[in-house]
Amino acid sequence: IDVDNETVGFLAACDTEPHTFSAAQEYVLRTLAAEIGDQMKLQRLLRSERAIRTSNDVASERLRLLESVVVNANDAVLITEAEPLDLPGPKILYANAAFTRTTGYTLAEILGKTPRILHGPDTNRKPLERLKVALREWKPVEVELLNYRKDGSTFWVELSIVPVANETGWFTHWVSVQRDVSERKANEENAVRIRMAEAHNEALANEVKERMRSEAQLAHTAFHDHLTGLRNRAYFMDRLAGSVEQFKGRLGSTCAVVFLDIDNFKTVNDRFGHSVGDLLLVEIAERLKACTRTRDTVARIGGDEFTIFLEDLHEPREAILLVERILEALRAPMHLVNNEVISGASAGISIGHYTDPEHILRDADTAMYRAKEEGGNRYAVFNEAMHEEAMAALNVRLELGKAIEQGQFELHYQPLVDTKTQQICALEALVRWRHPQRGIVPPLDFIEIAEKTGLIVPLGSWILKQACRHLCILKKSVPALQNFRMSVNVSTRQFDDPSFFSDLESALAESGIKPSELQLEITESVFVNNPERIGKLFRRIRKLGVQIACDDFGTGYSSLSYLQMYPIDTIKIDQSFVKRLDTKQADADIVHMIVSLAQALRMNVTAEGVESIGQQDVLREYGCTVVQGYLYSPPITFEEMTSLLIEQNMRFPFESQSRLKSTIVLEHTQRKSPRSHGRQVRCFLHG
Repeated sequence: IDVDNETVGFLAACDTEPHTFSAAQEYVLRTLAAEIGDQMKLQRLLRSERAIRTSNDVASERLRLLESVVVNANDAVLITEAEPLDLPGPKILYANAAFTRTTGYTLAEILGKTPRILHGPDTNRKPLERLKVALREWKPVEVELLNYRKDGSTFWVELSIVPVANETGWFTHWVSVQRDVSERKANEENAVRIRMAEAHNEALANEVKERMRSEAQLAHTAFHDHLTGLRNRAYFMDRLAGSVEQFKGRLGSTCAVVFLDIDNFKTVNDRFGHSVGDLLLVEIAERLKACTRTRDTVARIGGDEFTIFLEDLHEPREAILLVERILEALRAPMHLVNNEVISGASAGISIGHYTDPEHILRDADTAMYRAKEEGGNRYAVFNEAMHEEAMAALNVRLELGKAIEQGQFELHYQPLVDTKTQQICALEALVRWRHPQRGIVPPLDFIEIAEKTGLIVPLGSWILKQACRHLCILKKSVPALQNFRMSVNVSTRQFDDPSFFSDLESALAESGIKPSELQLEITESVFVNNPERIGKLFRRIRKLGVQIACDDFGTGYSSLSYLQMYPIDTIKIDQSFVKRLDTKQADADIVHMIVSLAQALRMNVTAEGVESIGQQDVLREYGCTVVQGYLYSPPITFEEMTSLLIEQNMRFPFESQSRLKSTIVLEHTQRKSPRSHGRQVRCFLHG
């Protein structure tokens, strides 16, 4: 506070929080300091008239200076009445030139009005509420508002309002200073828009990047196998098509396709689970990549099927050497999740120039099946003879379906003979296909194809029901047939069918025969896949009363554990041992051992393929109870078998058979070889 150019004091203002004074507050403080100084000066000048006159002059000068500051300020200044705070609001008493210049209003247009004339529809309500609260509490306030000019255009202001009190402390006026901050707000809005645009662009960039990644992933998925990472069938065929076109007419080089199928892959899945099976496929893929060249195309085209395309071969021998190396690598044990798995593969190779990629792959596939038929774990090179055989098999496959629908199948029966009574004690049902053009088609020409295609399931179901029905008719035709049994061969594929057991029950119920009169003949291969499930199924079958015979014993996966684990009633000795029974001592010893084994396990034993009296005598001597073969009869039709059993019963009724000492002989109506399928045969007894 200055008095006569002498600082006599300071005006201090404080608040509970750090605070930067606004322009309006600074104006008020300066005014108060000037007034205080004037008052002090006036007090000093009261002592003399001269002092009084001087004081008035100084006060007038000070007020003139303050007015000059306000008038010439760049910020808009308004002075209003203190009240009323409610509508219509305090009236404007003063506005400087900056205010009229900023708003477009003249002084005459705003005097007596309220500052609300600057508000419009877009004026933000939240700051106005803060403003109202501060005014009611007679507190300084700072807000940012969107105001309207006289012409309706908008501008942003930083508004500072402070109350002004008189010497008694009563608030009489409001002083507000408005600073135009439109440019700053515009810059802030631009900055926000820029940040939003940048964020949008970044999002777009991320979206594009993600889309590119997804497209790359889709492209990879479209041409790669998801499990092994190898190429898939789509890529392989595309690559093959392009290369076949490229190799047309080229001399000095050739190409080859290798088709690989993993041997016993289903066994690995059934025994160790699908997770181990997947690991096996991954390991095989790695070994294939390790064996092949970088320019070779290795693909997985199916479950356990792999293909390799070899280009630029100088000679066919290169493809064979590669396959030999691959098969050797796949024979090595694989350690998968604490399991040692020994696998192998069958490979087919097609070599040469082809005009159609499907043909070269087809021929490699055909060669692979030939390798598998020869025992697996080997390779075969395609030749035209394979193609002709494959086409013939395909024709059989196509005709099989029609044959089942049109009822072209019939059952023939071969008798099983009791070695003690020399009487027929059972029959084995054997299916025959009576083709409209080719006549009788032997089982070897269609059973394997039926199993591969799954047609063996409906065919086997028909055989089972037909054999049971025929046994029922035989028992009615020959009432003396007691403890007579019907044997029916059942394929492994039939046991895999969920409806097999219900079909078995239906066959028994519909025919009316006793379950004990039916015997199912199975091969040892049935125990390889999923032995636990097969064991449960066999126990259900035995609980039903149906008997089970193990056919071709000694030729497949023979194991004493099978005889202990599964409810088997009969062992059937394979004819390959019986054939050399009276000429080869080793075979005779094997047969003797099998018969002794069956006796020790309290099982029945049947010998197949008996063709001579000498073989029969040896088998009887060893204790074999039942025999069958061409010595007694080839498979004959149901009508012929019915006649044979009726004739046998008429000659020697079954109730007196135990007293007979007889020999079955054959009487041929035509002189043909013992294995002729077309001859007529009848069995009869000589006492």
